[in-house]
Amino acid sequence: MNKILYEYDNGNAHVVIKEDGTREVTTEDDEFVFEVPLNADIKISDRCKFACKMCHENSTPNGDLAPLENLQFLKTWGIGKECSLGGGALTEHPQLTEILQFIKDCDLIANGTFHQDELVENFELIKSLQDKGLLKGIGISYSHEDERLVECVKQLNNVVFHVIAGLVPYKNLIYLSEKFNKPKLLVLGYKNFRRGNVLYNIISEHIESNIELLSHGIGWLLAHFSVVSFDNKGLEQLNVQKWVDKETWNECYQGDDRVTGMYIDAVKGEFAGNSTSVDRYPLRDNIKEMYDIIRNSIQEDVNIDRLIF
Repeated sequence: MNKILYEYDNGNAHVVIKEDGTREVTTEDDEFVFEVPLNADIKISDRCKFACKMCHENSTPNGDLAPLENLQFLKTWGIGKECSLGGGALTEHPQLTEILQFIKDCDLIANGTFHQDELVENFELIKSLQDKGLLKGIGISYSHEDERLVECVKQLNNVVFHVIAGLVPYKNLIYLSEKFNKPKLLVLGYKNFRRGNVLYNIISEHIESNIELLSHGIGWLLAHFSVVSFDNKGLEQLNVQKWVDKETWNECYQGDDRVTGMYIDAVKGEFAGNSTSVDRYPLRDNIKEMYDIIRNSIQEDVNIDRLIF
């Protein structure tokens, strides 16, 4: 049974979070108007030994770590909101367990994203965090075949494989769908930012060709994975709306960046609309204050657009 973990009202929306990670958001109005974000991408580590060429966070083996005091705003968020922790490598943070316990004490949901090799190397730690109820969802940044990963995933719950549009070849997707028996998939748009921008300038034709190919394979993805989701950059790059009917789009689409969520760089003590935004603001003690600034920036963009002829 897919039981309800949290149920709450947020502005004019009613939100239900279920055991398998499903989030249902409904409103009686024509559009959502939230008081606070439903979720936030929170970077707690800028330290990572893998040095991936596409890393738009520019994480390094000697990167900085977020102090716990930069997360005190979580106390003001309200129950059931989702913290998507990332980096950098989460397991490089010596206070990871303490941070996850703090999130749980705030009655929030913690999900974490791990490089696939990071997960294999630190499997016992990550499994123990999930077994203790400190880590709900586990995102795995996938790039290559590894039988060790297969054995690890069998012992975990609420796993979602993350792949990057433009970089993931179809053979990897076929392997995932067959080896893990129709798993959950998150397709991330390619972020042409920081190191990602450097790599794009080198292999832009390859990236764009892969994006085009994957765009035409949306139907195949939906048929071979139990759940397929996209970040907003992925929706745009793959033109997903073109490949699904209007009813499905209206039922599944939950809003643009800066509407449903926001980005927190707890390492530098900054927040923004998303991880590639150049407009950054110093952290505040109250998440509603930060969200209001992000929402106001949307209105400013709209006003600017109206001046363009």
